[in-house]
Amino acid sequence: MKNKHANEIVHLLIDCLPNYLPETFLISRLPHMKEVKIKEILAELIKNDQLEEKTDERTKSGGPIKCYRFKNSNGIPIKQSIRVGDVEIPRMMSDSNLTVICETMNEQIQRLAEYSDTLEKRFTDIVKKEQRKYWANLLGIFGAFISIIALIIVGLPKIITDTTLPFWDIVRINLSQLLPLSLVLALLVIVLRFIIK
Repeated sequence: MKNKHANEIVHLLIDCLPNYLPETFLISRLPHMKEVKIKEILAELIKNDQLEEKTDERTKSGGPIKCYRFKNSNGIPIKQSIRVGDVEIPRMMSDSNLTVICETMNEQIQRLAEYSDTLEKRFTDIVKKEQRKYWANLLGIFGAFISIIALIIVGLPKIITDTTLPFWDIVRINLSQLLPLSLVLALLVIVLRFIIK
């Protein structure tokens, strides 16, 4: 169990390379793990000389926070971006030159703004599509009810029940009288549904 927890912490630390990962972030990202266990694993990794520790003093905003990263990141691929939906957002790296950090931040904000715009359009399209589907289904149901009522009102008086004729002749005669009306009503429902969709 301890190895599983250690692996989770290691993966989070790798994802943050070359940046330091604050202990508070580790704790919030691993809610299923007790804080004591996290600190114990971090202490063991430091003892094994795998991690380096840095303290963010934060003298005016709540006190010091310990931050960690791997001492040796050779051979470990550095994640260059964070995927938000379909968009790759560039990461800020602690080893970046200060003169390029501003534009990195601008690029992050720009890509998030563009993604936000596409999300709004997608949601609008989805809502419109669902509304059309809803109205098409509703119209289909009402059309079917109206068709059945029309068949009953128009068709019942035309039904022949001549006892001198054989059964199948009566069926054919009645079918020939009701079929055109049924087809016209069914076609009307299909056309209305198609128009709404």
